[in-house]
Amino acid sequence: MSAPFRLAGLLRLRRLNEDAAAARWGSAAAEHRAARSRRDDLYGRAVAGDTTPDSVASLRAIAAARSSTVALLAELDAATMTAEQAERDLRDAWTAARTATAGLEKLEERHDERTAHAELAADQAALDELAVTRHGRGPTP
Repeated sequence: MSAPFRLAGLLRLRRLNEDAAAARWGSAAAEHRAARSRRDDLYGRAVAGDTTPDSVASLRAIAAARSSTVALLAELDAATMTAEQAERDLRDAWTAARTATAGLEKLEERHDERTAHAELAADQAALDELAVTRHGRGPTP
């Protein structure tokens, strides 16, 4: 019978923490991509806009639209930078969680190897004992 890995509960907890960190990182990455996409889309529309004014009123409207677009682009740039930083922080948190899990996984692997080796040694000892006992009895009919 193999001995249970004594840190199995801690390893399960670390794996759960790692999975949660990966989920948070994935969510932050999606938010970052969405913010960057909104910003890039607005930049594209601002550059592609028709700027040939027909009158003074349309020139003022274009100036007002450009002004609000610049303000919106500044907000989107800030949101993109914030989302990028959040993604970076959560990626670092996942890396730390993965590192903590990996150490315990290596311990578990070593434990499993030692347990398997001990079981094989016990089986071999039993076979050796059977061979010695059988050899002492003489030939079998």
